[in-house]
Amino acid sequence: MTCVAAMFGVAVVWFAFVTLLLSLDRVSAVFLRCRRWIDRCAGVAFMALGLRFVTERSPT
Repeated sequence: MTCVAAMFGVAVVWFAFVTLLLSLDRVSAVFLRCRRWIDRCAGVAFMALGLRFVTERSPT
């Protein structure tokens, strides 16, 4: 139970940090300018992960 609480706390702190960071005008402007490339890189990463899952052999 302690691990679950710790992970919950880490997630709350992380998302609060990201929210505060993206609320800054300068950071928000950079993010919006680079959003297309960020989305593309995230898409490639998810496709690579999905391809790895598809091609992975199950242990027998």
